[in-house]
Amino acid sequence: MKFSKTILVNALVLVAGFGTYIVDHNLIANNPDVVAAIALAVSGVNIALRYLTKTAMVGLFQKR
Repeated sequence: MKFSKTILVNALVLVAGFGTYIVDHNLIANNPDVVAAIALAVSGVNIALRYLTKTAMVGLFQKR
């Protein structure tokens, strides 16, 4: 079964962010610089993964 590395990374980031919010939502509010750095890093990883991925994205936006 093939899977998208980009979607996997995004799902892991989503789970980590949601978990952090559930445990201590003030952690995010009190560290905006860290949150901004993480957002930049995730964006960079997403761009790199899309560049390196050879498989086309399929799903809702695919023409039939």
